[in-house]
Amino acid sequence: MLLHPEAPNTEQRICDQLRQIEKKINTRENTIGSWLTEIEVDDMRRTIQSEINDERHQPVYQPNQEENQTNQPDQPAETEENLPPPPLPPPAIQPNVEPLAEHIENENQDEIDRVRTMISRMYAIANITPFEDRYTFRKPGKKQEFELKKALQKINKALEGMPLLTDISDVNQLNDVTYGCAFLSIKIAQLEKQCLVRKQDRRQTKRSNWQHQMKVRIDNLRTDINKIEQMSIVDPSSKIKRNNNSMKIKFSIQDEQSRIQILETLKQRLMALNNRLKRFIKREKQYHHNNTFENDPGKFYDEVRDNKIHISEPPTEQDINSFWKPIFNNEQHYNQDAYWLDEYTNDVNEQIVESEYQPITSEEVKSATSKFQNWKSPGIDKIHNFWWCYLTNLHPKIADILHQTINNPNDTPQWLTTGRTTLVPKKAETRNPANYRPITCLPIIYKIMTSIITNRMKNHIDQNHLVPDEQKGCSNKTYGTIDQLAVNAMVMSDAVKKCRNISTAWIDYKKAFDSIPHDWLIESLKIHKFDPTTINFFSKTIQNWRTSLHLHTDEVEISSEMFQIKNGIFQGDSPSGLHFVICLLPLTWLLNKTNIGYKLSNSDQKISHLMFMDDLKLYAPNDKLMNNLIDIVKRFSDDIKMSFGIEKCNTLTIIRGKVKRSNNTRLDNGEEIKSLNNQEYYKYLGFKDQDQLSPNTKAALKVEYFTRIKKILKTELNSKNTITAINAYAVPALSYGFQIVDWSITELEAIDRSTRTLLQQYHLMHHQSDILRIYLPRKSGGRGLVNITNHYKKTIINFSHYLKNTNEPLLQAVSNWQLIRGQKSIHAKAVQYCEELNIDHQQTQTLSKLQLKQTIKKQYIESMTNSLLQKPLHGQHFRQLQQPHIDSTKSNLWLKSSTLKRSTESTICAIQEQSITTKYIKKHIHHSTNDDSCRICRSSKETIHHIISGCTALAPTKYLKRHNDLAKYLHILLLQKHQLDTTDHLWYNYTPPPVIENHQIKILWDFSIQTDHHLQHNKPDILILHKTQRKAIIVDIAIPNDSNIATKRIDKIRKYTDLAIELKAMWNLDKVEIVPFVIGATGVFYKEFDKDIEKLELNGMLRHEMCQKIILLGTAHIVRAFMQIS
Repeated sequence: MLLHPEAPNTEQRICDQLRQIEKKINTRENTIGSWLTEIEVDDMRRTIQSEINDERHQPVYQPNQEENQTNQPDQPAETEENLPPPPLPPPAIQPNVEPLAEHIENENQDEIDRVRTMISRMYAIANITPFEDRYTFRKPGKKQEFELKKALQKINKALEGMPLLTDISDVNQLNDVTYGCAFLSIKIAQLEKQCLVRKQDRRQTKRSNWQHQMKVRIDNLRTDINKIEQMSIVDPSSKIKRNNNSMKIKFSIQDEQSRIQILETLKQRLMALNNRLKRFIKREKQYHHNNTFENDPGKFYDEVRDNKIHISEPPTEQDINSFWKPIFNNEQHYNQDAYWLDEYTNDVNEQIVESEYQPITSEEVKSATSKFQNWKSPGIDKIHNFWWCYLTNLHPKIADILHQTINNPNDTPQWLTTGRTTLVPKKAETRNPANYRPITCLPIIYKIMTSIITNRMKNHIDQNHLVPDEQKGCSNKTYGTIDQLAVNAMVMSDAVKKCRNISTAWIDYKKAFDSIPHDWLIESLKIHKFDPTTINFFSKTIQNWRTSLHLHTDEVEISSEMFQIKNGIFQGDSPSGLHFVICLLPLTWLLNKTNIGYKLSNSDQKISHLMFMDDLKLYAPNDKLMNNLIDIVKRFSDDIKMSFGIEKCNTLTIIRGKVKRSNNTRLDNGEEIKSLNNQEYYKYLGFKDQDQLSPNTKAALKVEYFTRIKKILKTELNSKNTITAINAYAVPALSYGFQIVDWSITELEAIDRSTRTLLQQYHLMHHQSDILRIYLPRKSGGRGLVNITNHYKKTIINFSHYLKNTNEPLLQAVSNWQLIRGQKSIHAKAVQYCEELNIDHQQTQTLSKLQLKQTIKKQYIESMTNSLLQKPLHGQHFRQLQQPHIDSTKSNLWLKSSTLKRSTESTICAIQEQSITTKYIKKHIHHSTNDDSCRICRSSKETIHHIISGCTALAPTKYLKRHNDLAKYLHILLLQKHQLDTTDHLWYNYTPPPVIENHQIKILWDFSIQTDHHLQHNKPDILILHKTQRKAIIVDIAIPNDSNIATKRIDKIRKYTDLAIELKAMWNLDKVEIVPFVIGATGVFYKEFDKDIEKLELNGMLRHEMCQKIILLGTAHIVRAFMQIS
């Protein structure tokens, strides 16, 4: 059927319409849904709907304003006899479902086709755009990232089965498609302004305009105040007289009294402006700190440390080139005639089974992308890992292209192995280019490929046991440096306490990673029988390693020339650490082959050395044999062209358990390694090392721990982020080395007490709050702080389990050594701590590492929860949560997603724990008063429950505001759901309209319903009338005491039952539902809450934690205001 049959359908008219459609497609912005205007789309929808539904609903009776005015003087009152007959029910509607489903299916297919068209267009644009001219993608916020993920879902759907993917044949085309999809997702999500930036659009730090204007106002006020104060001078100068006249005119000053009044007004205005400025600056810091912490914690910790070196005098481009060029371009070759090479190769080849290369799978691509951070700096192609990770339908194609690239490395494009290196200053003398640390960013697709290769290399190493026990770098399922520190502690303790002789040496390499020759890197892979395909790939791509150096200052960016890396390992690449370890594997073989080493007193085992990456420590029974070991290390290092950092190398000699200063060790090149005396220490793997750990180790660890906590507490992080930052930044400073340093429980409990005192000083914890709750996980109702004492016990139990289940001879020796240490033994402590937690220590040996951790965590939570439940006041809230009708999971949601300030969250927790000092507490617990009546209403006892929900004097003001704030939030969601108002209103400054409606729905806010019969309750908070569905929903909100929510829910239903009956009869409705919206005054939910609000059909729009936040902010304000009343 034609819409306009009168319009002539000539050939020319049809061609004109076609041209108009093509013009819209080509000229409109490249976003989905923009080919037709919203008006056109709505018109099409209405047309289709009218064709589908031949019959319409009979309109629901809608009383107008005149009809609401019942019992008018000029109209007789209606009775049951003269009431008009009820309207007939609407005819049944039988929609034609098949055309509708077909229309929806076609509409979805059209959208997919449009996305595919845009992908092809973006791919073509990316294909002809050089990397340097591409937009840079800026990291989005959390909400914006969510929108990008939704857009990527549409793109993934369009990519499925798209012919374009079959045409992609190399990594260049893959890169262009990925960049095009990334750009398109930003267009679809309409985040161009937030996420796209050109290179020249670098942001510059500027002082906020509002801050400048406010400071100008404050300065002007101070000037006026000063001039008005000078008006009281008896004998003023001519300048002051002129100022006096101007002030009289400006402020209409008539006499002395008016001058005093105006002066006081200006002073108060100045104080208000100063306070506002401080408040705004604090709020700006709050946003900056929390946003930085949530999006880039590492950057936040750098700001907290405040050790950023300002580049006042940067080196010139010529200086940078002249210093770094010899390092990168000085090609070195290993000594192919080394005395050890053939013997080592033959020895190793007999024990290794060569690995086989397998095609890369999409599962490997998914695993590799999940390991990288989404928004880490990309390479020169400007594609972050986020796009590689979430373009999931590209993963099979990525796997195919990477497999092809590995098998044909000669076709690898130059950009794939080109890095961009940023120079970061590490010393204050910024003029010297040697005082910079290079950080290289490589293309993410290259790092994904090498990450997959690295995982396969690790599997080959594990299967053939290539990495010896002495080397813990890149080792899986170990404690890494802790293993080495434990072995070192055992050796040194054995020598000192048994009064034996030992000689040790610490060897440091100069620019270790930059010194490995490329030919030795490839040769070491061949010796250890990695698959030929992988070896061939590295041998070809190494020849194309390049990078350019960039130094950013406040004024300029200094860039170097492009360097080809002819020597060293490409740092920043996934296999770089593993390459280094493989290159140094022969050193362990050489040292162990000499049979020189320190022999433990309680076993026949000898220990010659320990390594962690390039940190090497040697052990020998005397100085002479130590010189032999050093000579072996020196000769091996010379063969692979690595050199000692002689200034960081030291030796130590112990004779009969005492440190003795010996002669320096002279090398064959004339350099000397300094020998330490008994007052000197060497920092080894983070600890000051000598014959034993420094006696100041504990003090230094505590100082660092509390320094970090104070730095975090001085920021403006919210409560949850503050505790998370303490756990992640401060606690590791103390817990690193728990297995090595002998802490007593008394010492750790003192640290916990001092920590809580600091939290109270910075308002993160109420001074009367329960000390256990802050250590409970947030999902269990606590606040998630790590308890240092419990963390120590958990660490000891886990490490004891690790030592007893290890197969490494060195660690088995450590385990045996621990057994003879008595009460200081880790095993003895583990048994004791397991007994405290009611854990069978013998059964823990059968558990896996993960199972043991979960068991310990579960026991600690149960122990703390049980202790809380037994407390009469602090445990009442937790006993309430265990009631059968209470949903404890939802009741604790606000803690998991809390964005509340520290003082607010601590106040709310104190309210739940009844830690607020009310008059009832003063009388019955403190015994400091005889009066426990409420200070306002005087009619009830002043308990915390009475204050937050039971005081009749607060009901019409404070309670009503809290109630209305929650109702406003719900009202906003209802308007958005039914498209009555799409504005993103904020609940705290929103004023709901009493009536808002369209042709389908009407929503009333706090509106008195006019009824035939007199009803006591005829004014619900919200009433929703579905006109076409002939249905109404009565919503009434209540925020009672937590113990009364079940009773209040039933009361709300009973309260509005009569109104529901009346509305159904008056308005000719099929159904009237009552939805009680009841939440406790401290955010407690009942289990039927979700079932009740399902009737509102909000489809997940309602956020439980937001409801809790609104209520808890109101409750905290009520308590604070109440406690201010004397």
